[in-house]
Amino acid sequence: MPERYKTRLPRASLSGVVRRLWRYCGGGGGMRVERIPPDGCAEIIVNLGAAYKERTPEGALIDQPAALFAGQLTKPLALVAEGGVETIGLRFEPDGARDFFAAPMSLATDRRIGLDRLLGVDAPRLMARLAAAGEDERFAVLEDMVEARIAGAPKDAAVAEAVRKLTNGEPVRAKGISSRQLQRRFKDRVGVSMREFSSILRFRRIFDRIETEPDWTRVSLAAGYFDQAQMAKDFRRYLGATAREWARARVGLGHAIAGEMSHSYKKDAAPAAK
Repeated sequence: MPERYKTRLPRASLSGVVRRLWRYCGGGGGMRVERIPPDGCAEIIVNLGAAYKERTPEGALIDQPAALFAGQLTKPLALVAEGGVETIGLRFEPDGARDFFAAPMSLATDRRIGLDRLLGVDAPRLMARLAAAGEDERFAVLEDMVEARIAGAPKDAAVAEAVRKLTNGEPVRAKGISSRQLQRRFKDRVGVSMREFSSILRFRRIFDRIETEPDWTRVSLAAGYFDQAQMAKDFRRYLGATAREWARARVGLGHAIAGEMSHSYKKDAAPAAK
């Protein structure tokens, strides 16, 4: 099955809550390992084809749920695809998933939670609707589900402003609340500390140039690292691989997500469908 990664912006009513909807098809050529880079966002992921398996550090394979809620990533995640994969997803804004999850987002960090645990009896209905829907209708099914669950939920303006400033590389100063309160509210809504979020943003900037720049030193400096050695630590920290190992194995969903990273943080630039 040829690889295809397609994205689109959410409907206007979900602007500020949802960043992107995406669909990935590929695989079919036997077992392969795909490393997933962190992107600073939680997601809803539904496997319509063969479900991915997660590879533990010890090498064991664990089945993923067919439909899941994935929190922030701060540790390596290696997925194994066996056979043809058809996956759709809804990527929240960094602070957009709290009301859908209905609990502190820190409880979802580095976890993949079956949607049945969040939606209860509505989970089978969601899967039935997705199975019956056409390819172009499935995004709307996910949007309907999210919109119904978060209807009327207020945003935390202070956290939203902190996310915006960190994304733009600006200093964050708490206004009207203490720095400690802002840190607590940020971790509650985003799932990680502001310092960790900044580290994830710096790491994803590597992928702005990784496709076209052969010099890893220039890549690391452009992303905001002091040197290549500091960048290498983050590759181990977030992907469990060296930069060259990643470059040699740029396949599958992980590669597609990495290729989109620089676009997904620029509000006025939607990535081209692949």
